[in-house]
Parts: sequence; structure tokens; C-alpha cells
Amino acid sequence: FLYRRGGGLDVPWQFVSAFRDISEEWSVLIPFRARSAATLIALGADNIIMGPQAQLGPIDPLLSQYTPQGVDEISVEDVMAFVDFMGDKVGLSDQMALANGLNNLISRVDAVTLGTVHRTYSHIRDIARKIIQSRKKPPISSTIDQIISTLAEKVYAHGHAISRTEAKAINLPVVVPSPSLERIMWSLLLEYESHMKLLELWDPQAVLGEKEKAEEECVIAMIESTADAHEFITIIEVAQQRQIPQNLQVNINLNLQTPDPNISTEEYLSQIQPELQEIALIAVREALLAQAPSAGIVMRDRHLGWHQRNGRNS
Repeated sequence: FLYRRGGGLDVPWQFVSAFRDISEEWSVLIPFRARSAATLIALGADNIIMGPQAQLGPIDPLLSQYTPQGVDEISVEDVMAFVDFMGDKVGLSDQMALANGLNNLISRVDAVTLGTVHRTYSHIRDIARKIIQSRKKPPISSTIDQIISTLAEKVYAHGHAISRTEAKAINLPVVVPSPSLERIMWSLLLEYESHMKLLELWDPQAVLGEKEKAEEECVIAMIESTADAHEFITIIEVAQQRQIPQNLQVNINLNLQTPDPNISTEEYLSQIQPELQEIALIAVREALLAQAPSAGIVMRDRHLGWHQRNGRNS
């Protein structure tokens, strides 16, 4: 499973490759990053085979809050840590002080998002527990609690990298690959890296060129087996955003034939109306290009969904 977020110059991505051996145990291969959702996938494996550069990450979810300034990402664990900080660390017990702290929190995170935080806090732990319990030989309950609490709240930040040494320390079933398997894992990673253009800088201005609008197809996720391959395709639409002047000057040059004297004015206008509309549209478009300065670039994702791709079989 390979995931790539489309757009922008910084392209984080995750990699997990899985297989089942003859003993019906699931193993995952991690040559490099497998953070967040990819870490959740790895938690269900009986063997997590991590190369020397492999990384897992926290499973604390992020929520998107829409504000007038744009999209703001809220960490569920940060909100819960603030609540714990007020009560446990600072030791606030006065109702007025607690109310003031809650008001400060609501001024930063709206009430609806706070409700979602509470539900997500429990939901991510329930998902992680069920995934770990899906192993052929799941660990005891206290070990599961340790794994979940560490990955959900005890690491420093959402982007914190967990090495295989740290993963072993929290009782994850880490396996160090042999040199030959390590080379195969890295070769597979490079194959996906090339196919999905992961190291190519994506420049929206280069996609636009001299055009006002353009689009590019991107593969942002792949699921591949020995039998088949599927890719999740997204079309990234790019457009110039222009600042419309208060007084747009439009010059329309009409080059029309002399009307037939045998038809009425109304009939003549009806005949040339489509031509007049086309001339007016072209004139307005040319005026905008000449008089409306660029105010930036607007991008929008249009998901096409999963598509089968023949001819790929890593």
C-alpha cells in the first residue's frame, strides 16, 4: 500500500507492503516511512519487518477546522492534553478558573469540532485495539493498552518518527530483515517511487504555462498484489485567479455583413445573436487577460476513484 498526497512541493508519503506466509501469519515490509494510517495498518501484522531507515509514527488523528483564514488542523491529542493540563498539571479546581480555561479553548476550537474531538479520541483507540486483536496471536490486554497509549498520546508530536528500536521497546513485533530481503524491500520502494513520480517537484505554475486553466492526473494511492494492481486517480485542476479591475474596458470590433433588405430588423438580430455573443465573450476574455493582474493560483482536487491498471506486477 503506497500513499501520496497530491499537490505542493512537499510530498509526504507512506509505504506498507504485506504478505502472508505458510503459517497464516501476516507480515508487513517497511523500508522507509509508514506513519499515521500506515502505522495503523502495521499494527495488525504478526511481523513488522523494518529496514534500518524504517519509521512508524503516532496514530493521533488530526481534524480540519474551517475558518475565515483557511483550513486549520487540530490535533485531537493536543486538545485532550490541554484539558489534562488544566486539571492534573496546574491543579485547577476552582470552577471559575476552569470555565475561563474552557472559554479560551472554545475561542480556539469551535464547539462542534470539540464534540468531534471527544468522539475521535475514543474512536481511534477502539480501531487500534481491534486491529491489534486481529493478529493470529494478539498480545495480552495490558500490552495492547501500552501500545495504544504510547502511539496515541505519549509521543511528542504527530510527525515524530518511531525507529525500529523504539518500536521494539513498546512491544511491537519488529523483525530485522536479512541483507537480501532488505535489498528487495528497497528495490520495491524505488519502483513505486519512480512510477508515482514521488521525487519530482510538482509546480502548479509549470502545469499552467501560458494557459488560464490546466489539469494534471496524479496517482495518490496504490494497492497491488501478485494478481492485480489498482490506482487511486486524482485530477488536480489549476487555474489563474485574477483581480478584476473596477472599470474593465472592453473593445468590441464588429465585422458583420450588410443585412438582406428583404428581412426585418428583428429577424436579422436573431440571426446574428450567436455571433455577437461569441464576439463579446472573446472581447471580455482578452480584456481580462490584459487588464486583470494575476492574484495567485487556485487548485482543486477532482477524485476519479480506484482504477485497475494492467501490466503492473511488482
